[in-house]
Amino acid sequence: MKYLKVNLSLILIILSLSIIPMEKIYAKRDVNLAYETTFKTKYQTDKTYFIPSRAKIVYGYSGVNLIPVLVEKKFEEREFTGFVIETNGYAIIPYEPLKYFDKLEAEFYDGVKFPITVIGSYPPQDIALVKLENYTRKAVVIGDSDKVEPLDEIWSYGFQRGASKILSSGIISSLHFSEFLIEYPDFFKTEMSINPGVEAAPVFNENNEVIGICRWNVDNFGTVEPINHIMKIIEKLKINEPIKHSWLGIYVKSGDKLSESEYNIPANSNTLYVASIFENSPAEKAGLKKGDIIIGIDNQVFNERYLYIKYLMNQPLGKEVTLKIKRDNTESEIKMFTEVKPEIIRLRPLDELLLFFGMKVECDKGKPMIVKIFEDSYAKNTNLTEEKQIKYILPKEEIPIQKLDEKDKKFDNRLDTEKIKTCEDLEKYIRESVFDDILFLYLATENFLDKGDSFLTVLPDYFPVL
Repeated sequence: MKYLKVNLSLILIILSLSIIPMEKIYAKRDVNLAYETTFKTKYQTDKTYFIPSRAKIVYGYSGVNLIPVLVEKKFEEREFTGFVIETNGYAIIPYEPLKYFDKLEAEFYDGVKFPITVIGSYPPQDIALVKLENYTRKAVVIGDSDKVEPLDEIWSYGFQRGASKILSSGIISSLHFSEFLIEYPDFFKTEMSINPGVEAAPVFNENNEVIGICRWNVDNFGTVEPINHIMKIIEKLKINEPIKHSWLGIYVKSGDKLSESEYNIPANSNTLYVASIFENSPAEKAGLKKGDIIIGIDNQVFNERYLYIKYLMNQPLGKEVTLKIKRDNTESEIKMFTEVKPEIIRLRPLDELLLFFGMKVECDKGKPMIVKIFEDSYAKNTNLTEEKQIKYILPKEEIPIQKLDEKDKKFDNRLDTEKIKTCEDLEKYIRESVFDDILFLYLATENFLDKGDSFLTVLPDYFPVL
């Protein structure tokens, strides 16, 4: 009888397994498909670029000082990953290589190469559509990233910079990561590592469908951009259709230390507030103000920033939208019309100092005064101090630059700082001090070469805005 019970149990297990689709049981990674559809783009260039160094010795009016120096570097040979999305040769690669090369080709795992023709690109999202000429191989299967769930198993194949091909695997840790300072605010988080060179490699699900592309590592976890959003861009690039997004011109954040300090909005809360407003934007025209709490939009309430941004990005241009806000404990509605988001956007200069550098500057009788420096900020790592007036800047033409192949150069030139008298002078300096697409700021409350009171920072190219 005992023997019979055991056999009945086995039969029940077998019957229960038969209910599960066989393709689910035997699902395996189709590595051969990845090999045949994923390639590396490789280029060399004679161009150089600049990076900020640690403070270096500069001899000046008052002797030896330490201030930041720009160091010229030469681009080394680099590899980027791309993958084929259609059998006619259409493929996706990062935009970055397009900035540095004149001629590019795709090389597969077996050494077969195909010339590349650029169809179109979209720099704000670091995406380019290219075509592999005379292509005769397979293409990946595009999946549906809207169906991705936490704990889904994923894997990726690409070409790590400075190494050969690399196969990675992991799970989706969470959805809706939105802390990037780039346009699209809705990524997947994964514990799968994203290595340099695989930033646009395909990410497959357990059915060997591409559900996203690799992006970057952030605080020890990887990020994946959903394929559905990528393909919307690709479809427009195919037909050379301009990519336009609706916006209102609001820089929106969730409750943080800044909101708690400036607007009495609790830190670490889901409260969304207006952190900054872009000039000449719909929000500015409608009278929205910094510190306004956003309760809802078009009778919808979202408790996370990415939902607001996705909602507005999907609205038609010229549509009237209604924001429900709270200002000074009073609720009201503000109407405005969506407009085309500009290709290049910058916050107001003093808002950039506050939001990205952690330094609050106000105009006191027309003079720029440092009112507050926040903990754990870029500004806190300098010797700038509160309750001081910003009096000096270092003009762009005076920035010390260590040229290519110069090692440990000591600058003995006398740098001419420029005295600024008004807030308008400071704002003009911030707007114009862009060096190789990055903003470098050298600020001082006393003469640089008397006090060595300096400040260097980098401004990101794109921000997540409404």
